[in-house]
Amino acid sequence: MTKFLFLMAAGFLLVGTAFAQTCTVATDCPPTNNRCLLNACVNSQCVQQQRSCDDNNACTADRCDPNIGCINTPIVCDDHNACTADSCDPVRGCVFTPIVCDDKNPCTNDSCDPATGKCIFTPITCDDFNSCTVDYCDVSSGACIHKPTDAMCQPFQVRYAANLGSFSSVDAAINLTNTNASGGNICANVYTFSPDEQEISCCSCLITPNALATLSVKNDLLGNTLTPAIPGSVVVKLIASAPANGTTCNAATAGTNGAVPLVAGLAAWGTTAHATSVGGAPSAITETPFTPATLSASEQSRITGLCSFIQSNGSGYGICKSCRSGALGAAAK
Repeated sequence: MTKFLFLMAAGFLLVGTAFAQTCTVATDCPPTNNRCLLNACVNSQCVQQQRSCDDNNACTADRCDPNIGCINTPIVCDDHNACTADSCDPVRGCVFTPIVCDDKNPCTNDSCDPATGKCIFTPITCDDFNSCTVDYCDVSSGACIHKPTDAMCQPFQVRYAANLGSFSSVDAAINLTNTNASGGNICANVYTFSPDEQEISCCSCLITPNALATLSVKNDLLGNTLTPAIPGSVVVKLIASAPANGTTCNAATAGTNGAVPLVAGLAAWGTTAHATSVGGAPSAITETPFTPATLSASEQSRITGLCSFIQSNGSGYGICKSCRSGALGAAAK
C-alpha cells in the first residue's frame, strides 16, 4: 500500500493510505481494525481516512482511541472560586456565574467569601465620632442617621452677652466646667460673633474633669478681635471636643476628624447686663446657663473654617485669650 494525498472535487484535502485494491464504493474496501480510521473510495482506490470525533459540543474533550473509537469526555468547569456557580454551555463552554449576595438591606455591604462561598453582610458604619448622638442606618433608605441624645449631652451651646460697649463699665463672664461625662479632658472651643454675623475671635481651653474655668467677654473675647470695631453685644458659641493626644486643643479643628471628636460633658454659664430702661445705663446682671443647640455639619464647618482663617491670616488678631482657673461674676468697674 502507498500513502498519498487525494484532492477531492469539493476542494477538501484528504490524507489517507491507498491500497492496491480498486473499488466502486467504500464497502468494497477491506475492513480495518483501527476504529479511528474509516474506509473511503477515492478515484476508484481504497483509502483509509482519520475519523472525526467532534461532537460539536464545547462541553466535551474529543479524542479517538484505536481500540474503542471516539471518546467524548465531559470537561470539568471549576474556577476554584466558591463564589461562582460553575456550569458548561454546549456552545460557549465553561460558564462561571457569580453568586448573588443580596440581603435586600441597604444598610449592609454585601459580598461573598471566595474561600467558603458564604455570603457576608457587613453592617454599614454610621459613627460620626460624636458621643452625643445615637448613630444608626435607616433600613428604608440606607442613609446614616445621627440622632441627638438629651440636651445636656449636646456638645454645642450658645448664648449672648449685651451692653458691653465703651459706654458701659460692666463686663460679662463665662464660667465653664467639665462634668466628666466623656471620662477625661475636654476642649471648650469658643467662637465670638458680632451682631452682623462676623466671627471676630476664637480660642480653646483645656478643661480637666470637675475643674472650673472662666473667661471675661471684654478682656478675653473682645480684647484682641479680628476687626478693629468692638461690638457692644456678641453671640458666643461653644463646641466641646476631645483634645488631640489628651491635652492639645485647637478651635479650628474641633470635631472635624476622629482624633478630635465632639464630646459631652461641657457645662457653661454666662452673665450679661440689662438696662432697666430704654437707653439707660445697664444695672441688672443675670447669669444663666448656655443654651444647648443642634450643631449642623454646615455650621460646624463654617465656624471652624473661619477660625482656621483667623489663625492663618489674622496676623495674631482674632485669637482670644485662654481660660483662667476659677469663676467670675459680672461687676462694675
